[in-house]
Amino acid sequence: MIVAPGFIDLHAHGDPLEGPQLASLRQGVTTIVVGQDGRTPGPFFDDGITLPQWMQRVAAQGSHVHVAALSGHGTNRMRSGAKFALQATPQQLGAAIALLREDMAAGAFGMSTALEYEPGRFTPLDELVELAEIVGAGGGVVMSHLRSEDSDRIDGSIDELIAQGRKARVHASHLKIVYGHDPLQAVRIIEKLRGARRRGVKVTADAYPYNAGFGNLALLYPDWISDARTWDTALATRREETMSYIAARIERRGTADAILIGTGPDAGKTLSQVGSEKGVSAAQAVIDYGYGGPGAAHFIIDAKVQEVFIIAPDTGVGSDGAPSMRHPRAFGTFPRALQTFRERGLPTERAVHKMTGLAADIIGLEDRGVIRSGAMADLVIFDPIKVNDNATWSAPDTTPSGIAMVMLEGSVALDQGREGPPCGRVLRKGLPSL
Repeated sequence: MIVAPGFIDLHAHGDPLEGPQLASLRQGVTTIVVGQDGRTPGPFFDDGITLPQWMQRVAAQGSHVHVAALSGHGTNRMRSGAKFALQATPQQLGAAIALLREDMAAGAFGMSTALEYEPGRFTPLDELVELAEIVGAGGGVVMSHLRSEDSDRIDGSIDELIAQGRKARVHASHLKIVYGHDPLQAVRIIEKLRGARRRGVKVTADAYPYNAGFGNLALLYPDWISDARTWDTALATRREETMSYIAARIERRGTADAILIGTGPDAGKTLSQVGSEKGVSAAQAVIDYGYGGPGAAHFIIDAKVQEVFIIAPDTGVGSDGAPSMRHPRAFGTFPRALQTFRERGLPTERAVHKMTGLAADIIGLEDRGVIRSGAMADLVIFDPIKVNDNATWSAPDTTPSGIAMVMLEGSVALDQGREGPPCGRVLRKGLPSL
C-alpha cells in the first residue's frame, strides 16, 4: 500500500446540499473545488442564496469531502445586469466587481469563467482583465473554461488566459484539444504555458484522462443561437440553415454515433440511436429536444493527444464530474490517472504529486496536499498495483478498486468501501474552515 496526501479535484461539479459526494470520496479525493464554469455554487444566475449563506448551509449539513468554492463570473454578470451584453456598462461592471469582492471576502479561492457558454461568451477581454485584478488582489486564481478548445482556436484562447495572468494567477480547466489528432500540438501548448511561466505569468492547467467531454447539445448550435430567445428566432426564420449547420457539426464531431446521451429518458443511447428510434435525422432529433437538450458525452478527443496533458508533470487533475453525471470521469478520474502512469511505466510519485501538492499550490491550500508535521491529515491509502477506475460508458458509476482508506483531518471517511459519517469541511481562503 501507498500512503499519500488526499487527492484534490481541481474542477468538480455537484452540490453537497443536493446529495453526498461519495463518488469523489471513493476515488481517494479529500477536497473538491466547486463553483466552476462561471457559476457560483448555490445561487442561480438571477436569484438564490449568497455564497456565504451556501457555505453555512453546507457546514451545517455536513459533507463527505472538503469543499473549496470559487465565485462564478457568469453568476455575477447576470446579477449585475450585464447578462448577455457585449460590453458591460461601468455601473454593471462595478456591480459585478462588488459581488466578486464579497465572495472573495467570504473565503472564495478565486473566480471561475466559462467563456464558451453564456453569458461568459459575451465578455470581452478588457472586462476579464479588470475582474482578474480583483482576484489577484485577494491572492486568488482565475479558473477558466477557455473561449474555445477547438484545435484551430485553442492557442488564441490560451493567449487570452495569459493576458489575464498579468493581474492574477490563471488556470485552464479541463485542458483538451477538440478535433486535434497531433500529439505535438499538445506538446506545443504545454510549452506555451511553460514559456509564459518563465516570463513571470503564473498560469497552470488541469486535465482528465478520458477521450470524451460532457455538455448539453448547445455545443452543436451555430453562433447565431446564444440563448432560448435566439433559438426560437432561428427556428422561425432560419430553420433550414440552422438544421444544415447542426447536421454538419454533428459530422465534424465524429457523427451521431460519437454523441452519447447522458441525462433524461434517452440516457445511454447514442444520438444516432435516438434518431433511428424516432424516425428522424440526428439534426432533427437535436431540434426536437428543445433548447439546450440533455447532457451528453461527446467523443471528440484524441486519446494520444489527451495523454500528453495527463502525463505532463506540471498539469493538475480535475474530474469535471458530478455524482449525477453519466460519465466515467465523475467516478474514476483519479484511479484512472494512477492506472495510466502504471501502464506507461511512469513514476507513481509523479502522478500523486499532480493530484496533491501541485493541486494544493494551484488552488492556494497551504496546509494540504502534503504529508508533514503540522499539515492537515487528509490522507489516502491505495494499492498501486490494483488501483483501477472500473467505470465504463455503459456503467459509468462503477466503484473504483484499490482505494483502501481515506482520512479527512485524521477522521476515517472511507475504510475498505465503507463510508464513515460526513467529516468534510467548507474550506475558506484566509479564513477558518467551517
